Order: sequence, then C-alpha cells, then structure tokens
Amino acid sequence: SELSAGCRAILMLIREEGVAADVKEVDIMRGETHTSDFGRLNAKNDVPVLLLEARDLDEEDLILTETNAILRFLCEFFPSCLHWYPRELRHRAKVDEYLEWHCRHVRLSVSSIIATMACPTDIAAVRSMSTQFMVAIAI
Repeated sequence: SELSAGCRAILMLIREEGVAADVKEVDIMRGETHTSDFGRLNAKNDVPVLLLEARDLDEEDLILTETNAILRFLCEFFPSCLHWYPRELRHRAKVDEYLEWHCRHVRLSVSSIIATMACPTDIAAVRSMSTQFMVAIAI
C-alpha cells in the first residue's frame, strides 16, 4: 500500500532500479492485511512483506516483513542496487544509521499523524503530533 512509508521506500527502490518484481497492492484501509491468507505471510498483519519463493527443492521460501530488512536484502540480491547500500563498511554504516533514524523518527511520527487524521475526533492531538513530527525531523 502506498499509504505505508515503508512500502513507498521499497517501491521507489524497485522503480528507480527497474527491478522486475511482482508487486501486489494490499488495501490496508479495507483490512486486507487482516485476512487469513495475509496473516500466513505476516502474523503482525502489516505491510510491507517481501516473499521470495524458493527456486529449488532444497530451499525454503523467504519472507521478510520489515522495511529496512527488505531494502537491504534487495540491494544485495540485485547487484544493480548496491550503490544504494555500499559494500564499504563505513559507508554502509552511514546508510544504516539513516535508515534507523528514519524509521524511529519519521515513519512513526507520520503513522501517528495519519492514524489520527483518519479519525479526526481530536484536532489538538493532530496538531500535537504534527509538532512532534517537525521536532523529530529537525536537524
């Protein structure tokens, strides 16, 4: 779902690099993450989910359910993406640092704002969350 910041990040990488992927849209507003089929992919019932089906009988399917893990995996799996996630340890550490900061500050704040705006019964709460977000991203 493009409502998810994590999904948007993954879609941007896939589109930017022209990676062939079978992207399935999940309507989180209609509860499609809470179906039994989706629950088998992600017991947390949220997006994103990456399913890499086994290619051989001796392999198992790989399921990843966290944005940063999916981004890192895609960069390693598709060599054309490695410029986003460099092999040199110091450079990679800086990318990891940003990914963690973004997850902790931006995604959580935006998710709270969107959730509150979906049920705007408390305008003061929306304003408060917006202010917290602006403080979180201030550099």
